[in-house]
Amino acid sequence: MKEKIFDSSLRIQILTILSLRGHITFTELKKLLSVSDGNLSVHLKKLEDANFITVEKKFEGRKPQTTYKLTELGKKEFIAYLNKMEEVLKNLREANNGSRSEVSL
Repeated sequence: MKEKIFDSSLRIQILTILSLRGHITFTELKKLLSVSDGNLSVHLKKLEDANFITVEKKFEGRKPQTTYKLTELGKKEFIAYLNKMEEVLKNLREANNGSRSEVSL
């Protein structure tokens, strides 16, 4: 299932933002990504179901506020994904420099 998490550029963007910021509200995330409530909710739910993020719901005054944080598992898996992508890029660079005849994914 974790492989499917990285099939979506929106989920990768969410994980990147959480990696950099630590936590973020739904409203802030929606503004940063310029996506609809429904689209964002679906992707956040997938990340939550995979235990990549935690969700905290509370009220600020009378307004509900939902905050998301990256879990240790989410951080570990995201770093592993980034390392894999770095390896792919390295292989592509080597292939483009003529030092390899094929690219290893």
